[in-house]
Amino acid sequence: MLNRLGVPIVALCSLLIGACATIREDRVDAHIGPQACAPADASACPAACDSCDDGVCHIECSEGGECQRQTVACAPGMDCALHCDGEDACKRASIVGPAGYALSLECEGASSCGDADIAGGGDVSVECDGSRACGSAELRCGAGTCDWACVDADSCGDLSVE
Repeated sequence: MLNRLGVPIVALCSLLIGACATIREDRVDAHIGPQACAPADASACPAACDSCDDGVCHIECSEGGECQRQTVACAPGMDCALHCDGEDACKRASIVGPAGYALSLECEGASSCGDADIAGGGDVSVECDGSRACGSAELRCGAGTCDWACVDADSCGDLSVE
């Protein structure tokens, strides 16, 4: 059986195993190697991220910043590391982890994630460091593992975990 280019389908399938191909009007160009299927601009980082490193979207929220009382949504399709640094940095924020991917959340500073609504997508890891850093927050675990650490005796006062 031939495709529209006249290339036998079996040969085309064999060619594509372990490679990427570009199908043009007159030929099939195969690209073989570990980076064969990488996007043209592998350094591109989604707008939701402040930076990206090894497939992880990093988001930084600081004291008095734009994350308070806002929805902070991780970029879809990649792990997410959110750092709420400073007093009230993510206070009353709605934090949305990426569906099916890991969310790592660091809340450092007094009430840095206080009263926050945290929804994980896959694995979830939360570290609360500071007076009431995660006080009265609601953590809804994702589909994977769910871990939280309270560094100070009062870091997690009234933290609700589902």
